[in-house]
Amino acid sequence: MPFSTENPLIDMKPDRGPQILYMDDGVAVFHKLAGSPEGVIAANAGSIATTRGGEAYLKTTDTVATGWQQISAATTTFPSPVTITGTNPTLIFDDTDGADSSIAVQDGVITMNGLVVKANGYIVGVPRVLPGSVNTTPVGNVGVGTDPLHSFLVPADTWSNDGDFVEAFYGGLYANNVNTKRLTVTANGVTILDSGLRDLRDGGINVKWSMHLGGYRLNSTTVRFSIDLIGCYLFVTPAGASGTSGTAGAIVVCQGADAPLPDLNANPIALLVSAQATSNDDVVQLSSRVLACQMS
Repeated sequence: MPFSTENPLIDMKPDRGPQILYMDDGVAVFHKLAGSPEGVIAANAGSIATTRGGEAYLKTTDTVATGWQQISAATTTFPSPVTITGTNPTLIFDDTDGADSSIAVQDGVITMNGLVVKANGYIVGVPRVLPGSVNTTPVGNVGVGTDPLHSFLVPADTWSNDGDFVEAFYGGLYANNVNTKRLTVTANGVTILDSGLRDLRDGGINVKWSMHLGGYRLNSTTVRFSIDLIGCYLFVTPAGASGTSGTAGAIVVCQGADAPLPDLNANPIALLVSAQATSNDDVVQLSSRVLACQMS
């Protein structure tokens, strides 16, 4: 039986029908019913309806009985997209029988249980492969002189803050001949590895080489590079001395440099692997990949 004050009316109907809260202008703003209000309850935009099963609906149109949008379900799932508005919007998961979790957003950075996802897609402290850097197409030198084997532009702002780093991995073959062979690596023209011209071969087979490069941002215009090159077969004799398994040549080179570079936040940086030799395919690159990690 309804009662009224100077403000809204509360009209309590029997359980078999909807329960409705009216404002004093006669417009229903809150409804409770057995099923969906769509096509059943006429209301203005902003009205809310709930069901005995736990679903909730929001009215998006005026007057008519259509335009109800479900905003929650009995299973506590939400329609997409869900918007949380605030200066530091946070979603908290209250686990009644375990550890709680939270997701917070601040200036485009998402933090979830210590895992930080930046607005540019990087997860802080987790390396990611840079798009376009993976290449397994063989590329060899051409005749006498120096030829590029692999070139890759590290995008601007990859080295976003001091301590951010880039890693590159390269692999290839030296031809089994007496020709001298050289590998070089540069960053925007700054040499960070030069193996020198060397006779590298091992018996009757071509010999693999591999390189690992690390580049660590010191400041906005300097990256500290270190690079390791290993070529030919190496082993350690029982006496502890190093040697080769074939007739000539093996190489282990560890080099690096603090490379002066243009503003890392605004400019891409070119990594270039080149080979110098005598005959076609004296030096061949077989694979490459470049990874980047942002630490803050």
